Amino acid sequence: MLVVGMLDRPECGCLELVVTVVGAERGAVWRAQMAHARHGSGTLGVGLMMMSTVDLVAFVLAALPPPPARVLEVGCGAGALARALDDAGYRVLAIDPQAPEGPIFRRTTLEKLDEADPFEAALASYSLHHVERLDPALDRLVSLLEPQGKLILEEFGWDRLDRWTAEWYSRQKGKRSVESALAEWRAEHEGLHGYGEMRRRLDERFAEHSFEWRPYLYRCLEREGLEAREREAIAGSEIQAVGFRYVGLRR
Repeated sequence: MLVVGMLDRPECGCLELVVTVVGAERGAVWRAQMAHARHGSGTLGVGLMMMSTVDLVAFVLAALPPPPARVLEVGCGAGALARALDDAGYRVLAIDPQAPEGPIFRRTTLEKLDEADPFEAALASYSLHHVERLDPALDRLVSLLEPQGKLILEEFGWDRLDRWTAEWYSRQKGKRSVESALAEWRAEHEGLHGYGEMRRRLDERFAEHSFEWRPYLYRCLEREGLEAREREAIAGSEIQAVGFRYVGLRR
């Protein structure tokens, strides 16, 4: 169970999202400082941040082996997820070229990571599609994982925005031209790995443990209540899902 609250932090001019994770089966209560957002970003941005962060933590905790498993996070950003897992009792190493200060963080890339001890799980949230050379990156992840180690991903496939999905997306943006929406989307994501490419490379190295298509476009538009409408459109086959969650086992 996740219990969520917000704390006003006037000393840093921010709101802090605090999540208490109650895991009866693990006999512990974990309190994690999850993320922060500047007051100037508005309540809508904070609300979306809260929902997406809490949902991601729940997904990752459900997919991970029990603590104190050793976990690698690739592309940790500000470190919200890594701190939550650390507070949950996991042995976390979170890497990012701009990682925060702290004992669980390291400012490096996956390619340059010098680590001899294996990990029981690796995770990445919206970072795999940015990797410049996908094959070497996935090979490096395989080498860092124990046999049957887990790879946990939250990602999106920009290549899944077909014409019907683009038409729905353009309506939400208030644009009339589907062609302009498609052209803009393709220009924004040029050079990034799509779902088809990522999935082929993953299947060569990992056996699928679980997979779920999910809403993603609401994140681009930052509109309150849009996630539910996007989910309904996916369920009704009105649009293709663009977001996905994947858990694979090292072959």
